[in-house]
Amino acid sequence: MNASGPRHMRWLLCGFVLAALPGISTAQSLMQRAILQGQAAARDSAQAHYLNAARLAAEGKYGPAIETMRKAIEFLPSEPRLRSDLASLILASGDKAGAVRELEALASQVPPYAPAVVQLGDLRLADGDTAGAVRAYQSVVGGVLPYALAYVRLGDVAQDQGKRAEAVRMYQQATSIDSTLIEAWLSLGSIFVIMDRYQDALNAFDRAVRLAPDDEVPNGLRALAQQRKQDYDEGIASGKMRARMILAPTREQAEQHRRQLLAGADFIALAHRLSSDPTSEVGGDLGFFGEGDLIPEFEQAVKALRPGQISPVIQLPSGYAVILRVN
Repeated sequence: MNASGPRHMRWLLCGFVLAALPGISTAQSLMQRAILQGQAAARDSAQAHYLNAARLAAEGKYGPAIETMRKAIEFLPSEPRLRSDLASLILASGDKAGAVRELEALASQVPPYAPAVVQLGDLRLADGDTAGAVRAYQSVVGGVLPYALAYVRLGDVAQDQGKRAEAVRMYQQATSIDSTLIEAWLSLGSIFVIMDRYQDALNAFDRAVRLAPDDEVPNGLRALAQQRKQDYDEGIASGKMRARMILAPTREQAEQHRRQLLAGADFIALAHRLSSDPTSEVGGDLGFFGEGDLIPEFEQAVKALRPGQISPVIQLPSGYAVILRVN
């Protein structure tokens, strides 16, 4: 090998030569140095390919990005994050089955690569396989190194099922594992808003704001919670009406939602998941209102209900609604 060859290979060759001679400790030192330099060279090459893949993906060139990421993996085949990001690129290219294969391979490792497991669970949830998603999330919440984001996802599933107390417990568990996970604090604060626990919501959003003081999302949610707390306090004091609504684009869909509610579905969870109105994020909560504050047909429908009663489907300018009178 000439002097212009890779430095780590020159050290490795010297190590092999010295290993055959007295002074084995010197040989070991040179060989270890060669291995470390080789590892550094592999990391540098992998990083260069990774950055190039990211640039190609940002330009929408997913095919070349995927091939470039595969080259990065050749340099660091034992790095699971590269394969997880490869799965994301494959998914972005439209090949969902290929992405699932990559993620399943990472999930089958011992120990499994937790971010890939959560991503796999997310895909199953998007396909309507809630049980499969829950199994995936649960597989990385136990053990010595539980994964906080998996608890957030379990909380999301519980919230969609109307199990708000369980959702709170999952989000709190996530924050106890990783107090820097903003998503956990935002999820916790959001469900406290839905439950009218506004001071608890403000406390959670405060934690998120401290983690990301310039981020519009936690700041905006905190401002919303503060306004809703003020509206809630004033509404309770004034004795105004309060209602929740699930809005659908067609009467048929609204009638289907109403049948689900009459069969025992949780109104807040159903509104959160299915309502086409912006209030879906707060379980369809319209807040407090007095006479003349809302359009006449809506107000009349609310007045005709007892607290806790669900309305027939009514037509509004924005679609078809099912209403729950709260107080």
